[in-house]
Amino acid sequence: MELNPHKLLKVAGLGFLTWLLPLALSVFFYTKTGEPAVDITFFKTIMIVLFGGFGTVLLAYYFKGVSEFYIFEGFFVGAAWLVINWIMDFLILLPINGMDITTYFKEIGLRYILILIIAVSIGIAAEDAAGKSGKQNTIK
Repeated sequence: MELNPHKLLKVAGLGFLTWLLPLALSVFFYTKTGEPAVDITFFKTIMIVLFGGFGTVLLAYYFKGVSEFYIFEGFFVGAAWLVINWIMDFLILLPINGMDITTYFKEIGLRYILILIIAVSIGIAAEDAAGKSGKQNTIK
């Protein structure tokens, strides 16, 4: 696997989008005074679905450029996006809502592990598909 600047920029940019897109849509679920406009449990469910949906679509786009080391690529991009989402939340979300780190991980932060799970799963599926097509390029 080659880590060139273009690839790193792609990973970072798409990872940032996994954080930004759900956040941008979340504003529609709050009033102008900053109060939730819907039940908080429903809001959190919507955020999980949006994050998972956007993340999965962005992973599918990312994997179109992958032709080898599928499982490693899945782990690499999933871990990178996990860290990017945590960093963005620490820089933006936590200061806005005043949530402490323990509460953050209980209510939000651990949910981001889904993207790592999905990314590795896509890598495993791609590895399996490549092996069945005779194009398997894995670490031996």
